[in-house]
Amino acid sequence: MGNTHKKSHRLTVLVTRPPGQADELCYMLEAAGVRAVHLPLMEIDACGLDAGVLERSAQDKSYDWLIFISANAVQYGAGMVALLAGHGSNPACAAIGKATAHKLDSMGIAVDLLPEEPAGSEMLLACAQFENAAGLKCLIIRGEGGRELLADELRNRGATVDYLEVYRRVPIVINPQRFIELSRQDKVDIVTVTSGENLGHLTRQLPADMREAWLKKPIIVMGERMKQQALALGYDTVVSTGANNQAIVDAVTALGRNRFQF
Repeated sequence: MGNTHKKSHRLTVLVTRPPGQADELCYMLEAAGVRAVHLPLMEIDACGLDAGVLERSAQDKSYDWLIFISANAVQYGAGMVALLAGHGSNPACAAIGKATAHKLDSMGIAVDLLPEEPAGSEMLLACAQFENAAGLKCLIIRGEGGRELLADELRNRGATVDYLEVYRRVPIVINPQRFIELSRQDKVDIVTVTSGENLGHLTRQLPADMREAWLKKPIIVMGERMKQQALALGYDTVVSTGANNQAIVDAVTALGRNRFQF
């Protein structure tokens, strides 16, 4: 991890989750003795799906599995469970990871499948329930865009797969002055980023004269795929962890002890 540094200020972590979705993580970091600074990189907006279209879809379709790709997918797409139930269809529900499963549970929806960490399509595809997908009918509930790996592989295994895109990510433009404040006033030590899209958006906005310094800040990302993305973008110290809040807090405190004598 490199040399340790005796800190003259409290360990400070940048949290980049969307507005309204960072409070719990920031609270947990503060409870662990870490100062949390919130800089949202994306806003999450509902897609505004037509209720009549959803109703007809629920009436016409029968699924074996609903696969929720994120906590946001649950937030904006959980109503599909009730719509399907109203037409006599009770598909099993799969969560891509712990944060998604927690969101389903908080909305009273049973989680029938939660793959091992790290969260991601690869781990879901490794589950026995999808090993032989011939004849399965699956609805993937997600945001606009995203990876096609899960749907493509399920189809290759014989499943029928539909998408329901229920939200969109809207990038937030960061004033270059804010990066100066984060470095000089807030004295950010560690950066946390919870999606590949956020990581790319953050990196593209780094001011040219501060880019090298920011790439040297330790960054915590979600999973091996994001770790490789961060390394390819030029970040020096990259730590991968799970997407749930406790895993992020544990990674921050471990890195703080190792790197900053926290």
